[in-house]
Amino acid sequence: MASRISLSGSEWHIRKDEINPEDFLAGAPLTGGRHGWVRALVPGNIQSDLETAHIFKPLWYGVGDPALADAARHDWWYCRDFDINGTDPDQRVHLVFGGVDEDCEVWLNGVRIGGHAGMYQQFWFEVSDTIQREEKNRIIVKLNRMPEVLVPSLIASDGAYSGGKTPYNFIQGVNRTRQVLKRLKSPTNFSYDWGTNIWTLGIWKDVCLEITGAARIAWIQVSSRLNGSHREASVPVSIEVDSDRDLDCRTVFILSGNGADESIAQLVSLKKGNNRIEAVLTVHNPTLWWPCGQGEQPLYTVEARLEDMAAQVIDSKTVRTGIREIRWEQVEGAPEDFINPFRLIVNGRPVRTMGSNLVPPDLLFGRIMERGPRLLQLAKAAGINTLRLWGGGVILPEGMYDLADELGILLFQEFPMANCLPERDKEFLVNLEDTVRNIVRQIRNHPSIIEWSGGNEMAWVQGTDHPALHVMERV
Repeated sequence: MASRISLSGSEWHIRKDEINPEDFLAGAPLTGGRHGWVRALVPGNIQSDLETAHIFKPLWYGVGDPALADAARHDWWYCRDFDINGTDPDQRVHLVFGGVDEDCEVWLNGVRIGGHAGMYQQFWFEVSDTIQREEKNRIIVKLNRMPEVLVPSLIASDGAYSGGKTPYNFIQGVNRTRQVLKRLKSPTNFSYDWGTNIWTLGIWKDVCLEITGAARIAWIQVSSRLNGSHREASVPVSIEVDSDRDLDCRTVFILSGNGADESIAQLVSLKKGNNRIEAVLTVHNPTLWWPCGQGEQPLYTVEARLEDMAAQVIDSKTVRTGIREIRWEQVEGAPEDFINPFRLIVNGRPVRTMGSNLVPPDLLFGRIMERGPRLLQLAKAAGINTLRLWGGGVILPEGMYDLADELGILLFQEFPMANCLPERDKEFLVNLEDTVRNIVRQIRNHPSIIEWSGGNEMAWVQGTDHPALHVMERV
């Protein structure tokens, strides 16, 4: 039987003194060092945990604490213990991170199981042979410090905008970071004209264990198409499956909610490695999802399930989505030099977008859910039906997209790049494509997302021939 065990919460601790994770096994006391261990929250940030422990002054009051920036010049360690008693020894176990900011290494029970760089990607490690099923386990995550070469850019990133005698400004810091890392880090770290300069570190999204049979569903994709009368909807569903062997099994796709109960089953032969399985569900008289002010926001549940030939569940994944159809229509008679001669059509009806811009609700991204939901509710109360998710920020936590679906707030999602003409070298372009594909897979099923954009105030214009632009168009 497939299951999921959350490792998020307040059972984590952090410290910055060097440790040997191979000697630091489950049960060893969290003591010692110059500063010892500090209780931490996941999702969270190193800086917010130190603020909660009253080691740093609060970010949002007064001029802030200079130590907020200095914290990033040290390596930091996360640690927590857990158990998974009762799991079948034949089941596969994956340790899944929703997002780590920004460069990490991971140990389980003293064994280094891997590393990852890039704050926007969901990633995982199979730990079936490392995890202890009848004893306590200890996970340790090392966050590597920011590159020292970037420290001058961070410290002086507001530069002349605050009267400082420095050649640096936030755009220089953003560009230099991308050039050094060869990947994307939130431009917000360099203050812009509304924040403060702080290099964030932390496990800023959820962590869990996924326990499955021989095959695991890595990703699920759901979309919808309406017929001309809107009395029927086609709902294509696809899953990406990783199997540790050749395997004959059955896939079951189920759509439910708003009076619907549709399913389709099919026999499949999985190959060892990566597999893709597709099906199309049909919904008669669908209840359509509308932007706020245009109608209701009914949501459907779609479950994808893998079963063995004895009908035992190997793995399953469930998502919420809305049935709607969106397109952009060119306005007849618009002047040739009109910047945007298009209008939005939702479910066959023209919709006027009334919008605003959303920057990260908190500069410490792990606690966005403390402030963010209220901003979405206020936006709807103010008559706003569209928000641009600014490319200088971050990809929001899943809960923010869920709430936008429920409120009927339309989202223009920008990829997290800003104020630049990106590099053309192969290493950066490969990382960019991996990141963009991962982001799209994470949030593509939300009906609130109506458009994807290449970033904020990028240095390309219509007709620009740039490989980074081609990467995003291809994805």
